[in-house]
Amino acid sequence: MKRLEFIRDPAKQFPPIDNPLAYNEAKIWHCKFRSLEPLAAFTNLETLIIATYPGPDLSPLSALVKLRRLRILHFPKVTNLAPLGALKCLEALSLETTPGWDASGKKLHMESLAPLAKLTQLKHLCLMSVVGDLAPLKKLKGLETACLSGFPKQEVAAYFEATGICEDAGPQIE
Repeated sequence: MKRLEFIRDPAKQFPPIDNPLAYNEAKIWHCKFRSLEPLAAFTNLETLIIATYPGPDLSPLSALVKLRRLRILHFPKVTNLAPLGALKCLEALSLETTPGWDASGKKLHMESLAPLAKLTQLKHLCLMSVVGDLAPLKKLKGLETACLSGFPKQEVAAYFEATGICEDAGPQIE
């Protein structure tokens, strides 16, 4: 396994990488990159962790069809999850606000969670103060665990009762 890792890189541009197909894991952690568009070339990635997604559009991720594990922490400009619907191999997905946002009650409001219902291989879902209508997620028949914070408590309770899914954060994506 080959891992690409950028931690707090101050560069504004994502650097050129020789042979992006050689990588199956990547971690882009609180970097200053203005765009993550180059990630679209890393089509063999199975695990991707991003902290501070810079843009308003997750489209570069839709090319990563081999992804099995995805964690995005802090993506304040994004409101549309549609590009994630292309990630049919995803087994674990964690979408989170920063701990400071969570503690202050700030939330990321998504236009719809329906694109996530297309992820038929998904077993573990964590939405930490990333909110929308939970109803489409009832279609995820293979889901084993879910962690849902920031939603009204009654709505979460009704969701877990209706689906029988275990309320748990699932495995850490690292």
